[in-house]
Formats: sequence, C-alpha cells, structure tokens
Amino acid sequence: MGRSVLRQGTDAGAVAEGPSPLASATDLGTHLAVFSTLTEFSIALAGFSGIVIAISARDGPVAPLTWYRNLCALAWSLAVAFASVFPEIFDVSGAEPASVWIRSSAVVGVSSIGLMVFALAAARWLSQEERKRLSLSVWTVCLGGNSVVALVQLANAGGLLGAPGPGPIAAGLLWLLAFAALLFVRMLARHPGTPAA
Repeated sequence: MGRSVLRQGTDAGAVAEGPSPLASATDLGTHLAVFSTLTEFSIALAGFSGIVIAISARDGPVAPLTWYRNLCALAWSLAVAFASVFPEIFDVSGAEPASVWIRSSAVVGVSSIGLMVFALAAARWLSQEERKRLSLSVWTVCLGGNSVVALVQLANAGGLLGAPGPGPIAAGLLWLLAFAALLFVRMLARHPGTPAA
C-alpha cells in the first residue's frame, strides 16, 4: 500500500514537471507580441519613407539616385512588415509551435535574399556614373548582413541551432529593420551634392 501511494506521488510529480500546454501557449503568445511590435515599427518607418518620397516628388523630377535610395528604404521596411506577421498567420492556421518557427524562418530567409536581388536589380537602372556614387561600405554591409540573416534562418529551420525557435527570426527581422532605419536616417541627413546611398 505504501509503495503504491509513493509510486502514484512520483508519477504525479513527473506529470507536473512536464511542459504545460497552457505554459506553451503563453510563451507562443509572448513571442507573437514581439513580432507584432516589429510589424508596427516597420509600418511606421515605411510610412515615413513614403512621405519623404512624396515630398521629393513635389519639388519636381526626382533624381534616379534619390528614387533608388527611397525605394530601398521602403522595400526593407515593407519586407519586415510582411515577414513579421507570418508567425501569427501560421499559428492561427493551426501549425505546431516548431512548425511555426520553421516556416517563419523560411519566410525571413527568402525575404532577405529577395531584398538583395531587388537592390542589385534596381541598381542596374542607374547609369554607370550614378552607380559609382553609391556608398560601397553601406551596401557591403547590406549584402553581407542580409546573407548572414539568410544563412541563420536556414540553420534555424534545419535545426542546426538546436530546436527551431523565435530568437533567430526576431534577430533577422531586427537586422532588416535596423538597415531600413539606417537608409531612412541617411535619406534625411544627406546634404545636396553628397553621395545618394
């Protein structure tokens, strides 16, 4: 009788130590709130970039370099805005938490690569003289940083960093948002006659 009671108590303790579905749901909700905050910041930055584009166009024809700089800032901001809502979309669709993070990593990785392709493709519309005026250091950081983001997302989705989780996804989105903010600040701080990007 004593052994039976002791065994029941041990089993109950094992169950109590296991992961609670309610706790898991709470953790997922906390992570999704972080991504919602990133969405709000990126939408605000995209809005400011759009305003700057509209003001630039109001004063007459916009120089190609100015368009390029503004469009890149807008593209990075919108990419973060769209990519950061996918974790919640996957969660609402009924995906398991691990699947949410794997799919979200794939979205962020593809977005990072897509932004690099966009920046390089858009630069081809500039003349050779205009491309020479681009800041080599800024765009080296851009392509290098986006490449690292894509590789980290691939590693996260493949389980190379341990169990797939929200940390690498949030870090990747923060990098993309930080670069968008850098482009926006340079757009505001630039004086006429200086390199455009």
